[in-house]
Amino acid sequence: MSSLQIMSYNIRYNTPADGVNAWPNRKARVAQLLNTHKADVMGFQEVLVDQLEDLRVSLPDYNYVGVGRDDGRSKGEYAPVFYLKAKLELLGQGTFWLSETPDVPSRGWDAALPRICTWAKLRHLKTSRVFYHFNTHFDHVGALARANSATLLLKKIGAIAADNPTILTGDFNAEPGSQPYKTLTATLSDTSETAKNRAGGVVTCPGFQVGRSGGVKIDYIFASKHLTPKSYATLNSSWQGYYLSDHLPLLVGATFLEERAALY
Repeated sequence: MSSLQIMSYNIRYNTPADGVNAWPNRKARVAQLLNTHKADVMGFQEVLVDQLEDLRVSLPDYNYVGVGRDDGRSKGEYAPVFYLKAKLELLGQGTFWLSETPDVPSRGWDAALPRICTWAKLRHLKTSRVFYHFNTHFDHVGALARANSATLLLKKIGAIAADNPTILTGDFNAEPGSQPYKTLTATLSDTSETAKNRAGGVVTCPGFQVGRSGGVKIDYIFASKHLTPKSYATLNSSWQGYYLSDHLPLLVGATFLEERAALY
């Protein structure tokens, strides 16, 4: 049975204001975590170009796709997709903006910042199954932007991936029950709800400090009907009382539905 290990992780952008939790103080531990779990595909959020280079160097078994949101090249946040070279072959890639003009760098609706979605078309080398991985980060301020981004995402997924197996990872800045969540789950499954085996807490954004009260569930791994989620976990690795990011990484194991042939 062909299977995939999928990760989504907001690694927190590199800012000196984070002090002990600033990226230079935790990047080696983040890399260690990623290399230990070695998911087949990983969608990251809040990745700046220097962090992208750190990840590229520290994850030698992976290639990646993605561009900066500010200029479509290297400026601003990336939402890259990393894929394991030994198991997956890249067949196509792209990035679009969550806005009224998705084909060019732009800020949509009432969003505070430009927002993007990066995608990769991949072939599972062992089985030749083809699937798509979309990875995104919704705006943290604009409610209209989040609602419209969800609608746009589904439209784009339909146009790009057609009826192929599809994964959607990201920080959606939207809790269960919100309009964006309802829109997405009308078409895609929330693996945290549909996986048979689940581990870890519900909260995905607890802040850096371990044991801090509060936190929210805003990060998800969604899957199309062609994939069956078997396991779901929020990973809680920490160091000296702090998580490795203010978000927790999500890890999902899923299998392809064998009766569906891959479409090209």
